Amino acid sequence: TGERTRSRALKRLATHDEKPEPVQRSKRLSCFAREFLSAVSSFYSIGTLGIYENSLRHFLNAVGDQPLSSITAQHIDIFRQRRLREVSPTTSNLNLRSLRSAFSYAVRWQWLSTNPFTRVPLCKVPERSPLFFSAEDFKRLVSGIKEKWLKSIVILAACTGMRRGEVVNLKWRDVDLAQKELRIESSGGYRTKCGKRRAIPLNIVALQLLEELSKDRLSDYVVTVEGRKVREPYLS
Repeated sequence: TGERTRSRALKRLATHDEKPEPVQRSKRLSCFAREFLSAVSSFYSIGTLGIYENSLRHFLNAVGDQPLSSITAQHIDIFRQRRLREVSPTTSNLNLRSLRSAFSYAVRWQWLSTNPFTRVPLCKVPERSPLFFSAEDFKRLVSGIKEKWLKSIVILAACTGMRRGEVVNLKWRDVDLAQKELRIESSGGYRTKCGKRRAIPLNIVALQLLEELSKDRLSDYVVTVEGRKVREPYLS
């Protein structure tokens, strides 16, 4: 053992016999993406899951299937510059925020000690003046739509501020014509943004439209195509 005393030699041998601790390999990005999307699928809406999936896929394509512990600020900068060549700064920032949120799960799961996206600066978005439809502009827009179901969706969205998924998933049970309001809430096949429930008052235009649609109900859904639910991809 190279030790001069018996006690120190025995101590060295005892240390030598100890088994080394196994080295835990870092999860790879593709594995994390799969497990993260599976873990959050029950409490995020389809739209939000799509944003997460899109952001993780583009990040994986940009930096490769890296171990999570190997991802650095340089990888993120490469991804950000690549996305800015493909999409607007607003979309690029949406990707960065989604990835920062996703990687917070990796930290909580103890797959990472720190979140590499925490201090990543967002892209500068040029300021633009808000655009508004005049009443005449909106009338021209609606008059140019031939499909009744699409015209109904446009009017409801404009009059209530509902999101695309909220309009196509709106059911007659959520409509209260007497109280002149709609109830937006999650259901078995649809989850609202953040899972929140809210009531929306109806103006005269939305109320008249719903009263007209209620005369010829073909489905539990308010807006349909020949009695069939409108699929969200039709409106993308």
